[in-house]
Amino acid sequence: MNPPKLFRHFAIRLVLAFGLLLIPWPGLADGYAAMFRSVEQVLLGSVWPRGGAEFARLEIGALPQGYPLPPNVHMLDTVIRLHNRPARLTGYAFNSSRQVGYLSTITLVALVIATPLPWRRKRWALLWGLLFVYAYAFIRVGVYIGNNFSGTAPPSLYVMTASSKGVLDYVARSILPAGTFVVPLVVWILVTFRRADLATLRPAGTASRS
Repeated sequence: MNPPKLFRHFAIRLVLAFGLLLIPWPGLADGYAAMFRSVEQVLLGSVWPRGGAEFARLEIGALPQGYPLPPNVHMLDTVIRLHNRPARLTGYAFNSSRQVGYLSTITLVALVIATPLPWRRKRWALLWGLLFVYAYAFIRVGVYIGNNFSGTAPPSLYVMTASSKGVLDYVARSILPAGTFVVPLVVWILVTFRRADLATLRPAGTASRS
């Protein structure tokens, strides 16, 4: 198959796969969010010296009365209770399993499914790719929690210089969120393709130069 036709077929499959995965199927969002929070709890709940984090479904009525909410609260599904044990203080942070994990996941899955390769290779690409994508997602959440623990308001655990805090805040709020689609794209390239696959992109009848 010539490269332009190959790319067209890939693009059509990619749009269809991503579109189907993006549809809010009944129960999918709640089920994914619950699973994501469970893994977050295991990996990130107790790794903080003198502190802890609890991940729960976001229910506005369960928060302290008058607690300030982020302006995009309607897009969030998770509340993170941050505990400063020595000071017996608790603060709250919020995130979205869809923004942090699901969008990156379906981007990788759609890219792999759309790739014109044997299914055996696709399965291995999905296995390794999802490991890398979720490593990115949980690093992102961990940095976000660390950023909240290093503030000046309760339940701050760590004291940082203004410059260090500025760098951490920029990484947590700008750099890592920017990878939502970039990271799965890079991971897809790394785990899916081999050097020999480049031969399929050469026009038919083109011989490689010695």
